[in-house]
Amino acid sequence: MQTSSSLFKDQSLTEIEVFGLKSSTNFADGHSYLDTELFFPGWTKSLPEIWNTASRLRVQEMELRFRDTFADFYGLEGLKRNDRFSICPTASNSIDVVGAFLRAKNMRVGLMEPTFDNLALLLKRREVSLFSIEEFGFHDHAFLDKRVKADRLDALMIVNPNNPSGKVIGASDFKRLANFCAERGITLIIDASFRFCHLRPYDDYKILSETGVSHIIFEDTGKCWPTLDTKASILVASPDHAPLIRTIYEEIYLCCSNFSLALIEAMIRKTQDAGGLPFVHSILAERNEYLREVLKNTALNFPIRLEPSSMSVAWIDHSETGLTDLQLVEKLAPFGIAVLPGRYFYWNSHDTRGHDHIRIALMKPERVFYEGAQHLKNAIGIISPRVSRVDEVSG
Repeated sequence: MQTSSSLFKDQSLTEIEVFGLKSSTNFADGHSYLDTELFFPGWTKSLPEIWNTASRLRVQEMELRFRDTFADFYGLEGLKRNDRFSICPTASNSIDVVGAFLRAKNMRVGLMEPTFDNLALLLKRREVSLFSIEEFGFHDHAFLDKRVKADRLDALMIVNPNNPSGKVIGASDFKRLANFCAERGITLIIDASFRFCHLRPYDDYKILSETGVSHIIFEDTGKCWPTLDTKASILVASPDHAPLIRTIYEEIYLCCSNFSLALIEAMIRKTQDAGGLPFVHSILAERNEYLREVLKNTALNFPIRLEPSSMSVAWIDHSETGLTDLQLVEKLAPFGIAVLPGRYFYWNSHDTRGHDHIRIALMKPERVFYEGAQHLKNAIGIISPRVSRVDEVSG
């Protein structure tokens, strides 16, 4: 494999996403930009009513309404019964609050790898002591126990489902992990930003409460609902951590905008009317299948999804191109195509890992996604021409 390009070298994934905002075919960031009038017809006509709702309600009333609407959509009775919550403007803000908390408590944290690098970057900015733990380690408790003891860990942090791999810690394994942490006095931290990608959803709040484990969990709406990057991130902590989490939150935020919450709440209700979570899964399934079909017989290998998740991002093996991830990202740029290089998801080992993968985001406007997929296929054909696998087999 050739040496890496320098154009995107030593940049964070978010920096490359910023480049993607300028591209005609932007497959870089994982935010939702679905066409609202196509999937949620008439929704924008309710904006005056949404404004009136937001201006009429007190902050606490709006927060409780939003929590309940979000919890009802996902069937999270454990969240609906929980009053120890705050709402940040974005999930990145929640990560920053968590980072400040971890540093204040001087906690040593085992963070999942690979995963989106801003988790590690934000925690390191807060001077949190981080240790990498492979995804499989959260299923192998003998391995995990050795790591907890060797690195003297105080907390474990997971992303579930994980971005970019789509790997899932299911209900029974999650309960085992929560009990594992509770028995050892370990705090379990969950980034649930891709909750909507669970094909077998479960109430992790209820499990956390029943096991009595010390925990922090935060949500994200921006990956699922197309609200022009108007977002909200519910942040919840167990009773032993909630007071300090709330203190740090109030040092930074007074509240999240009532209008933001009312806007997202209306979108959630509109989604519920359209069929709820199965409706979202149908969009993800159709786009995953379309991209798989378009990329068939190219040098990009779309993996067979074995996990119980339907991800809004695709983790693509491009090793057949003979290029590194950075080289491929650079060669796609003149075509107006932006994707993310795989290496930076390996936040602790990107010098040697992830060089054979790129990530493609799917929740884009109709034209960008469908025309862009064909554009990507054509660009790859020019960058890395090859005989189709059908011809290889038959010839």
